[in-house]
Amino acid sequence: MDKIDTYNLKFNEYYLNNLKRSMPGFHPSVITCKDWPIIKFNIGTISKKIYEKINPKCIEKIAYKLIDIKMVYVFLQIGENDLSRGPILIVGNNEVEKLNPNTLHLLQQVHYRVYLISVLTEMLLDLLQLIYSSKIEDHSKNKWNKIYKKLNPKIQNIFPASDFKKLVAFKNKYRTAELHKFSSIRGFISKSEWSHFQQEEKILQKIIARLSESFN
Repeated sequence: MDKIDTYNLKFNEYYLNNLKRSMPGFHPSVITCKDWPIIKFNIGTISKKIYEKINPKCIEKIAYKLIDIKMVYVFLQIGENDLSRGPILIVGNNEVEKLNPNTLHLLQQVHYRVYLISVLTEMLLDLLQLIYSSKIEDHSKNKWNKIYKKLNPKIQNIFPASDFKKLVAFKNKYRTAELHKFSSIRGFISKSEWSHFQQEEKILQKIIARLSESFN
Protein backbone atom coordinates (compact mmCIF):
# COMPACT_ATOMS: atom_id res chain seq x y z
CA MET A 1 0.00 0.00 0.00
CA ASP A 2 2.95 2.34 0.59
CA LYS A 3 3.83 2.16 -3.09
CA ILE A 4 0.44 3.46 -4.23
CA ASP A 5 0.76 6.39 -1.79
CA THR A 6 4.13 7.20 -3.35
CA TYR A 7 2.67 7.10 -6.86
CA ASN A 8 -0.14 9.39 -5.72
CA LEU A 9 2.42 11.85 -4.33
CA LYS A 10 4.56 11.80 -7.48
CA PHE A 11 1.60 12.37 -9.83
CA ASN A 12 0.45 15.28 -7.65
CA GLU A 13 3.96 16.76 -7.77
CA TYR A 14 4.04 16.49 -11.55
CA TYR A 15 0.61 18.12 -11.88
CA LEU A 16 1.49 21.00 -9.55
CA ASN A 17 4.88 21.53 -11.18
CA ASN A 18 3.16 21.81 -14.55
CA LEU A 19 0.82 24.45 -13.13
CA LYS A 20 3.79 26.44 -11.82
CA ARG A 21 5.37 26.51 -15.28
CA SER A 22 2.16 27.43 -17.09
CA MET A 23 1.01 30.04 -14.52
CA PRO A 24 3.98 32.26 -13.54
CA GLY A 25 3.57 33.76 -10.08
CA PHE A 26 1.20 31.02 -8.92
CA HIS A 27 2.62 28.71 -6.23
CA PRO A 28 0.29 25.71 -5.96
CA SER A 29 0.68 23.06 -3.29
CA VAL A 30 -1.23 20.01 -2.09
CA ILE A 31 -2.59 22.17 0.74
CA THR A 32 -3.68 25.19 -1.32
CA CYS A 33 -5.15 22.92 -4.03
CA LYS A 34 -6.59 20.26 -1.71
CA ASP A 35 -10.11 20.68 -3.18
CA TRP A 36 -8.97 20.40 -6.80
CA PRO A 37 -10.17 17.21 -8.57
CA ILE A 38 -6.66 15.78 -9.13
CA ILE A 39 -5.60 16.26 -5.50
CA LYS A 40 -8.91 15.00 -4.07
CA PHE A 41 -8.50 11.84 -6.15
CA ASN A 42 -6.24 10.12 -3.59
CA ILE A 43 -5.66 6.63 -4.93
CA GLY A 44 -3.91 5.51 -1.75
CA THR A 45 -6.95 6.33 0.38
CA ILE A 46 -9.35 4.81 -2.16
CA SER A 47 -7.49 1.49 -2.34
CA LYS A 48 -7.48 1.20 1.46
CA LYS A 49 -11.21 1.95 1.69
CA ILE A 50 -12.01 -0.57 -1.06
CA TYR A 51 -10.14 -3.21 0.90
CA GLU A 52 -11.90 -2.30 4.14
CA LYS A 53 -15.40 -2.20 2.63
CA ILE A 54 -15.21 -5.07 0.13
CA ASN A 55 -12.02 -6.96 1.02
CA PRO A 56 -11.50 -8.17 -2.58
CA LYS A 57 -9.00 -10.89 -3.41
CA CYS A 58 -7.56 -8.80 -6.23
CA ILE A 59 -6.65 -5.70 -4.20
CA GLU A 60 -3.17 -5.54 -5.75
CA LYS A 61 -4.64 -5.44 -9.27
CA ILE A 62 -7.08 -2.77 -8.12
CA ALA A 63 -4.20 -0.71 -6.71
CA TYR A 64 -2.25 -0.86 -9.96
CA LYS A 65 -5.37 0.00 -11.98
CA LEU A 66 -5.89 3.04 -9.75
CA ILE A 67 -2.28 4.07 -10.42
CA ASP A 68 -2.89 3.82 -14.17
CA ILE A 69 -6.10 5.85 -13.89
CA LYS A 70 -4.44 8.61 -11.84
CA MET A 71 -1.60 8.82 -14.37
CA VAL A 72 -3.90 9.18 -17.40
CA TYR A 73 -6.18 11.57 -15.49
CA VAL A 74 -3.21 13.84 -14.75
CA PHE A 75 -2.11 13.75 -18.42
CA LEU A 76 -5.65 14.72 -19.48
CA GLN A 77 -5.90 17.55 -16.94
CA ILE A 78 -2.59 19.17 -17.88
CA GLY A 79 -3.29 18.96 -21.61
CA GLU A 80 -4.90 22.40 -21.62
CA ASN A 81 -1.78 23.93 -20.07
CA ASP A 82 0.36 22.81 -23.01
CA LEU A 83 -1.68 24.93 -25.42
CA SER A 84 -0.17 28.22 -24.24
CA ARG A 85 2.04 28.75 -27.26
CA GLY A 86 0.79 32.09 -28.54
CA PRO A 87 -2.04 33.02 -30.93
CA ILE A 88 -3.87 30.04 -32.44
CA LEU A 89 -6.05 30.40 -35.51
CA ILE A 90 -8.92 27.90 -35.67
CA VAL A 91 -8.77 26.90 -39.33
CA GLY A 92 -11.96 25.69 -40.99
CA ASN A 93 -13.75 25.40 -44.31
CA ASN A 94 -10.75 23.54 -45.76
CA GLU A 95 -8.57 26.67 -45.70
CA VAL A 96 -5.46 24.54 -45.33
CA GLU A 97 -3.15 27.36 -46.39
CA LYS A 98 -3.95 29.15 -43.09
CA LEU A 99 -2.54 26.35 -40.94
CA ASN A 100 0.41 27.40 -38.79
CA PRO A 101 2.57 25.52 -36.24
CA ASN A 102 0.42 26.63 -33.28
CA THR A 103 -2.76 25.47 -35.00
CA LEU A 104 -1.21 22.10 -35.80
CA HIS A 105 -0.02 21.81 -32.21
CA LEU A 106 -3.63 22.33 -31.09
CA LEU A 107 -4.73 19.64 -33.54
CA GLN A 108 -2.12 17.32 -32.04
CA GLN A 109 -3.41 17.99 -28.53
CA VAL A 110 -7.03 17.38 -29.59
CA HIS A 111 -6.01 14.08 -31.18
CA TYR A 112 -4.17 13.12 -27.98
CA ARG A 113 -7.23 13.98 -25.89
CA VAL A 114 -9.36 11.54 -27.91
CA TYR A 115 -6.91 8.81 -26.94
CA LEU A 116 -6.74 9.84 -23.27
CA ILE A 117 -10.52 10.11 -22.84
CA SER A 118 -11.00 6.69 -24.46
CA VAL A 119 -8.30 5.03 -22.38
CA LEU A 120 -9.50 6.62 -19.14
CA THR A 121 -13.08 5.48 -19.77
CA GLU A 122 -11.96 1.90 -20.40
CA MET A 123 -9.67 1.91 -17.36
CA LEU A 124 -12.57 3.03 -15.15
CA LEU A 125 -14.76 0.25 -16.50
CA ASP A 126 -11.97 -2.27 -15.90
CA LEU A 127 -11.51 -0.98 -12.34
CA LEU A 128 -15.21 -1.38 -11.64
CA GLN A 129 -14.99 -4.93 -12.99
CA LEU A 130 -12.19 -5.68 -10.52
CA ILE A 131 -14.10 -4.13 -7.62
CA TYR A 132 -17.43 -5.82 -8.27
CA SER A 133 -16.49 -8.97 -10.23
CA SER A 134 -12.87 -9.56 -9.06
CA LYS A 135 -11.67 -9.94 -12.65
CA ILE A 136 -11.33 -8.19 -15.99
CA GLU A 137 -13.07 -10.13 -18.73
CA ASP A 138 -11.57 -10.21 -22.22
CA HIS A 139 -14.02 -8.76 -24.72
CA SER A 140 -12.69 -8.38 -28.26
CA LYS A 141 -15.81 -6.59 -29.56
CA ASN A 142 -18.27 -4.13 -28.05
CA LYS A 143 -16.28 -4.23 -24.79
CA TRP A 144 -17.70 -1.13 -23.11
CA ASN A 145 -21.34 -2.16 -23.60
CA LYS A 146 -20.73 -5.71 -22.42
CA ILE A 147 -18.98 -4.56 -19.26
CA TYR A 148 -21.59 -1.94 -18.48
CA LYS A 149 -24.51 -4.29 -19.05
CA LYS A 150 -23.02 -6.85 -16.67
CA LEU A 151 -22.15 -4.37 -13.89
CA ASN A 152 -25.32 -2.28 -14.08
CA PRO A 153 -27.10 -1.41 -11.74
CA LYS A 154 -24.28 -1.94 -9.20
CA ILE A 155 -22.31 1.01 -10.61
CA GLN A 156 -25.16 3.48 -11.24
CA ASN A 157 -24.10 5.66 -8.31
CA ILE A 158 -20.59 5.98 -9.78
CA PHE A 159 -21.13 5.65 -13.53
CA PRO A 160 -24.72 6.68 -14.46
CA ALA A 161 -26.23 5.36 -17.69
CA SER A 162 -26.59 8.91 -19.08
CA ASP A 163 -22.82 9.46 -18.76
CA PHE A 164 -22.09 6.06 -20.28
CA LYS A 165 -24.23 6.78 -23.36
CA LYS A 166 -22.41 10.08 -23.98
CA LEU A 167 -18.99 8.45 -23.72
CA VAL A 168 -20.01 5.61 -26.05
CA ALA A 169 -21.25 8.18 -28.57
CA PHE A 170 -17.90 9.98 -28.27
CA LYS A 171 -15.99 6.73 -28.84
CA ASN A 172 -18.05 5.78 -31.88
CA LYS A 173 -17.73 9.22 -33.46
CA TYR A 174 -14.07 9.95 -32.75
CA ARG A 175 -12.00 7.04 -31.45
CA THR A 176 -13.48 4.43 -33.80
CA ALA A 177 -13.19 6.81 -36.73
CA GLU A 178 -9.54 7.55 -35.93
CA LEU A 179 -8.74 3.84 -36.01
CA HIS A 180 -10.91 2.48 -38.81
CA LYS A 181 -12.14 5.34 -40.97
CA PHE A 182 -10.91 8.77 -42.04
CA SER A 183 -9.60 10.94 -39.20
CA SER A 184 -12.38 12.92 -37.53
CA ILE A 185 -9.74 15.16 -35.96
CA ARG A 186 -8.15 16.04 -39.27
CA GLY A 187 -11.70 16.63 -40.44
CA PHE A 188 -11.97 19.59 -38.04
CA ILE A 189 -10.07 21.61 -40.65
CA SER A 190 -13.11 21.40 -42.91
CA LYS A 191 -15.47 22.69 -40.19
CA SER A 192 -16.07 26.13 -38.72
CA GLU A 193 -15.78 24.92 -35.10
CA TRP A 194 -13.46 22.55 -33.27
CA SER A 195 -14.21 20.47 -30.18
CA HIS A 196 -11.79 20.26 -27.25
CA PHE A 197 -13.92 17.51 -25.67
CA GLN A 198 -14.44 19.47 -22.47
CA GLN A 199 -17.88 17.89 -21.96
CA GLU A 200 -16.40 14.37 -22.03
CA GLU A 201 -13.60 15.43 -19.69
CA LYS A 202 -16.11 16.86 -17.21
CA ILE A 203 -18.12 13.62 -17.34
CA LEU A 204 -15.00 11.62 -16.44
CA GLN A 205 -14.13 14.13 -13.72
CA LYS A 206 -17.56 13.58 -12.14
CA ILE A 207 -17.24 9.78 -12.40
CA ILE A 208 -13.86 9.91 -10.64
CA ALA A 209 -15.28 12.25 -7.99
CA ARG A 210 -18.14 9.81 -7.33
CA LEU A 211 -15.65 6.94 -7.14
CA SER A 212 -13.65 8.90 -4.55
CA GLU A 213 -16.80 9.66 -2.54
CA SER A 214 -17.92 6.02 -2.62
CA PHE A 215 -14.64 4.88 -1.07
CA ASN A 216 -13.80 7.76 1.24
